[in-house]
Amino acid sequence: MQGEAHQIIHTGEPIIAVPTHVEPNLPLQVPVGSVPETIFAIAVLIRSIALLIKVIGQQKERK
Repeated sequence: MQGEAHQIIHTGEPIIAVPTHVEPNLPLQVPVGSVPETIFAIAVLIRSIALLIKVIGQQKERK
């Protein structure tokens, strides 16, 4: 950040200099889970939806 120019407006308030360029600290590509993890996640999602449908059906039967 040395040598960078900062735009400063004098207003009588404390001065806060903000850099014009900030390097990202995250990797460019986020690693994707492996195939077994993806299959497991899909299976859990399907099971959750099935249980939700079952509970909704039970609620309708009670009415």
